[in-house]
Amino acid sequence: MRYLWMCLAAMCALSAAGISFAGEPGSTLGWLPADSIATGRIDFKNLWRGPLFADYRQSVLRGGAAYSLLQLRMSPRLEDLEEISGGVWMGPEGTPEFLVVLSSTSPIDTGKAARLFLGKSAVEYDKKLGLWWAGEAGPVMARVEPNTLIFGFEKQVKESLSRKKAPVPPERMLAGQVAFRVSKNSFTDGLRAEIPEEFTALGKASSTSVSLVSAGKAMVLSAAMQFSTEEDSAAAVKALENARKMGQGAIEQGRQQIRLELKKNEKSLAEHGALVFGLGGLNLLAKDLDRVPLVRKGKSVSTQLELEASQLGMMGPLLALGMYGWISEGQMGLKPPPAQERAIPAPPEAKEMEGDPVAPQPANPREAALSVNSQNNLKQIGLAIHNYEATYGYFPPAAVIDQNGKPLYSWRVLLLPYLEQDALYKKWKLDEPWDSPNNKSLAEAVLKVFANPEKPTNKTHYRVFVGDKAGWVNSPKGWRPDQANGNGLLKFANFTDGLFNTLAVIESRDPVNWAAPDDLPYDSKNPLPAIGVGDKPFANALFFDGAARRIASKDSEMAMRVLIERADGGALLGLPKPSPKR
Repeated sequence: MRYLWMCLAAMCALSAAGISFAGEPGSTLGWLPADSIATGRIDFKNLWRGPLFADYRQSVLRGGAAYSLLQLRMSPRLEDLEEISGGVWMGPEGTPEFLVVLSSTSPIDTGKAARLFLGKSAVEYDKKLGLWWAGEAGPVMARVEPNTLIFGFEKQVKESLSRKKAPVPPERMLAGQVAFRVSKNSFTDGLRAEIPEEFTALGKASSTSVSLVSAGKAMVLSAAMQFSTEEDSAAAVKALENARKMGQGAIEQGRQQIRLELKKNEKSLAEHGALVFGLGGLNLLAKDLDRVPLVRKGKSVSTQLELEASQLGMMGPLLALGMYGWISEGQMGLKPPPAQERAIPAPPEAKEMEGDPVAPQPANPREAALSVNSQNNLKQIGLAIHNYEATYGYFPPAAVIDQNGKPLYSWRVLLLPYLEQDALYKKWKLDEPWDSPNNKSLAEAVLKVFANPEKPTNKTHYRVFVGDKAGWVNSPKGWRPDQANGNGLLKFANFTDGLFNTLAVIESRDPVNWAAPDDLPYDSKNPLPAIGVGDKPFANALFFDGAARRIASKDSEMAMRVLIERADGGALLGLPKPSPKR
């Protein structure tokens, strides 16, 4: 997977550097949804083979046999990589979704491609659809045509496979060797509130397009904004002119400040390099900003700027010089601080970790996504537990017990006000059991934060261990939440093993109604109940410090008891075993 992100990072870097060539948009855009709010495309083939990259390409080719061997291990080969496209759109729940498409001039070996982009651990988990996955909640890969790959999370990839490739209409075409377009959408509308008043006219653009083209070794950046009315485009030109003036003033102020800093003595290599880099960049900006034309034609505003490759070529070494000095002197400890003349001692070697269980990994992307959703629920519950403690000074009881010793309802009811369910909590009769006529109808509600992400119902797998030694205890008899009293309830001081090492909530095998006072009684002498949903080899768990993670559902009983007990005094799981006292 690291190679996929490296590839995407390279796309961004090339765009930022202004490296491109003239070219026509490719058909890979047809795999993206028509309602994408942002799309981008790189014509890698012509970019790599063009004059701007000629020197770099020749350097690589001089690798001879080593380069040939590298090419044999790659698919697609560097010489065959054609173009890369990507798109972002808003999903049904208002969250952004994405897809990346990569094409080659020759057929792609999916096994090699999976190992190249997803890592050595990539496996083909769905042979029918040809889906490859590297584990955890990472992206999946599919070959949709003999020479085309798509990358994304499982849901988006499967939707693309069912949607099929569509013709690309003219309005969605992306001209230029590196190009992207952002269309007006609910997300950009939200950003308009953050735009300073003098630039609000720019926020009315219905779309913004940027493309990069080269002529020889000169680079041309073109940008265009489309508006709904000519009045809006005229206002945008005024806003851009104001931005130019403000930019010129800011650049000059920055240059003066850097010149003053350079006159000071005892500059380190890192400081000097960074200042030179900054001054050079500001000088380039000052030169180019004055000659950026603004052209308004009807409802559109456009600009075009030509840059010499040498202008950008000199910035790389300056940046490298400054970064090298900063890393070597400031971050790696190679130069002792002035007040410390002796060498900085090396950190002690880590002690052997004892008893730290390794949780099994999800079997496929769907299982991984469900695990992530479950852990997000647990984190919300953890935050609610801490907010409850911050309000009252003690942790909530596992169950509220009436005067006669009868459990009324669970800790989950007490957390409702801290889980955006205050309206439901106010309807709850606190002196009645969970299945009373009033409360039972409320307990039928399906609360997402307590429900199984795979099959949401009014039952929950999130349960707690309750006992004198566990992280939860029931309330004293007759205790009422509307008459707060912490006597007999747990506080921070009771967790001598540490909140980070004490189990708060865990997925149990058997679900119960979320309001029912039916949790997991704990006694150090009795067998432990089954944990984990279904036949999964792991259970998602919340610890009292608010962290959520997976633990093996068939872990050793001793390891589980160490997690359950809040003050067992034994070796803590995942920490060095204490040395015996002498």
